[in-house]
Amino acid sequence: MVGPGGAARSAAWPPPVPGAGKLNTRLEVSDNSVRRAKGGNSMTGMTVKQCPGCGACLTLQQIRDCDDIRPLGMQVIGPGLKGGVAYFNHTRPGCGTTFVVPVIELIPLITEPIPDAILTGTESCERHCLTLADLGECGQPCLYAPFRRLIISMVEQSAGRPQPVTQAEMAHTDSA
Repeated sequence: MVGPGGAARSAAWPPPVPGAGKLNTRLEVSDNSVRRAKGGNSMTGMTVKQCPGCGACLTLQQIRDCDDIRPLGMQVIGPGLKGGVAYFNHTRPGCGTTFVVPVIELIPLITEPIPDAILTGTESCERHCLTLADLGECGQPCLYAPFRRLIISMVEQSAGRPQPVTQAEMAHTDSA
């Protein structure tokens, strides 16, 4: 089996790996413990992602609420906390890019306790986080479970929002 970067991996990949030091100003990771740092910027105007397609600067609030950002799912693609990513489609007319946001950037959106243990790849793991298309909820006390619930909630909410008109639909309307 081959893992990220072409490295050989075992059937138990990814193994639980302790966090390694300070990751950013809003989150500290130490021995798999996640603590919200005091004074962190939750959802104000701070950009957490620049769209690689159109260059739009996106805040957490925009990623959560904007009609032209559609969550796709979540996947663990590497070991430790930095390995969890959420996938989004930017459906803004003229863009259409899929981008990822490390799940640790979504912490201000989490409203429940975040467990310390990373169970991905262990016997307790339900394996939802290993497949992007799997939108099943995890019932394990894993660090990634609250992020899965958030992404599932965002997918459900975005399904009820209006879909942006695509360029192909606009061209079809113009020619009619």
